Amino acid sequence: MQTQATATSWQSAASAPKDSVIIGCFKNFPLAMAATWNEPENQWVMADVKAEFINGKMHDTFFQTEYATSNELLRWMLMPEVA
Repeated sequence: MQTQATATSWQSAASAPKDSVIIGCFKNFPLAMAATWNEPENQWVMADVKAEFINGKMHDTFFQTEYATSNELLRWMLMPEVA
């Protein structure tokens, strides 16, 4: 079991678990996001928040499914537990 300090610090991509939800930093994505390994696709899958802008104002926010290969994961940490 990992300690709280380890669980909340960034880990190397090679050590990422493929059996749980993680917070990951991926190439070509500006923010960390929740991700899980998708075995049939052999890729990480995550929900990316998107928004359309109308007249310069955010409108119609939604989630879009994104995929990233294993070598696109830069670092990760465990999803924090909710008490």
